[in-house]
Amino acid sequence: MISQVVIIDDEKELTDMYVRYLGHIGVNDISAINDSREFFKTADRLNPAIILLDMNMPYHNGEEVLDFIMQRIPDASVVMMIEKNETEPTIRCLQKGAVSFIVKPVDKDALANVILRALEANSRFGGKTIRTAAEHNEQHPFFNDIITENPKMAEIFRYLNFISESSFPVLITGETGTGKELFAEAVHKASGRRGPYVAVNISGLDDNMFTDTLFGHVKGAFTGADKARKGLVSEADNGTLFLDEIGDLHESAQIKLLRLLQEKVYMPLGSDRNMRANVRIIAATSVNLKNNVKTGKFRKDLLFRISTHCITIPPLRERKDDIEILALNFYNKALLESGCQMSATLPHGIGDILKSYSFPGNVRQLQAIMNDLALITRGRQLSSRDMISFLRRHDISVRSGSKEHQPEAFYYAGEFPTIKNMETLLVSSAINHSKGNITDAARILGITRQTLHRLIKNLDKPHA
Repeated sequence: MISQVVIIDDEKELTDMYVRYLGHIGVNDISAINDSREFFKTADRLNPAIILLDMNMPYHNGEEVLDFIMQRIPDASVVMMIEKNETEPTIRCLQKGAVSFIVKPVDKDALANVILRALEANSRFGGKTIRTAAEHNEQHPFFNDIITENPKMAEIFRYLNFISESSFPVLITGETGTGKELFAEAVHKASGRRGPYVAVNISGLDDNMFTDTLFGHVKGAFTGADKARKGLVSEADNGTLFLDEIGDLHESAQIKLLRLLQEKVYMPLGSDRNMRANVRIIAATSVNLKNNVKTGKFRKDLLFRISTHCITIPPLRERKDDIEILALNFYNKALLESGCQMSATLPHGIGDILKSYSFPGNVRQLQAIMNDLALITRGRQLSSRDMISFLRRHDISVRSGSKEHQPEAFYYAGEFPTIKNMETLLVSSAINHSKGNITDAARILGITRQTLHRLIKNLDKPHA
């Protein structure tokens, strides 16, 4: 049985719901407290490992309760439950020692995930700390849904936090599957805009379809238009409109989008009256828009307009440090959805194999792979035969790491190098490349750790 979890929230209906949610993942030793004063009286007796703590309560707010916890139960892992715009007190709580936070209303999958991470991080379980984006860079809590430990991603969070409240457009570029829409949603949450977030993929929309989708039409605008229809610009009023795959936008539709951005007006199909727009545009693309400008496929003035603020999401192969924590997150979500208990670790050996793979489909591909793995394993270890079958099905080679580090052509003068010379060179280069990590060096060379250790011992022996 998992060690005790305490939930502190003044709303009993919510604590009852949280208890049910956690029971589904095997967390059953739970105490729910609906009065902060009661917790002060019982804290020593409860001695909880995990505390789920509401920020806003009568008598003592969450920050005051956290101060008490840090003094009396410093080993407890505290997860704060906050409202959307409580940025400053949330940062203070993270600085004081809270391990994470979750935004209300609480989603059951998000709750299960954050509690599992808190359990992993808690010293009583001997697990390693796995940080979310908010824990990695606690000044930017609206990016909490983006799981990362990568410094490049932290820099992106900082930049987007600076420009989030701007009304100017944002352009998000990156390969397919890197999670561009996730960033767009985070920018909207951080912006504080009162209106909704509305997303549309505009790839393949011709001029009329684009106009009708974004700007709507009046009654009688075309055959079958028996009533007026609001477009997405109207639906996103006072909010954010996310235009995915902007690079595929039809040339004539680009002119209309440019007018919307420049003049903040648009005209529905069949109408002769301008409508005012109060919407923030975020666009995304997986193509090189500068190249499209050179070939005449994309307007130069539109590119300048949509890229007032711009970021590029790095591909997963440049975020090797994120692969295992993302994989575990997707694995547990899939286990939960299939009615299985979540797992603290990936099946043995999978993490190293995934880190050696290039992931042409990026995060989206990783999620699909982990969904498949969860249904195969149901949280159990894989047999060797099942492991091989799984890897083949997803076209992952155990030695794929060696493909990513092909040795450069070499040149020689005079005597041709011996196999022993080249063996020494390869082993030394692999160890340097992997910064002394023997497991990574062995993977690059396509050999076992034992074989590499044997080769290292022979490095200083005289050549035959």
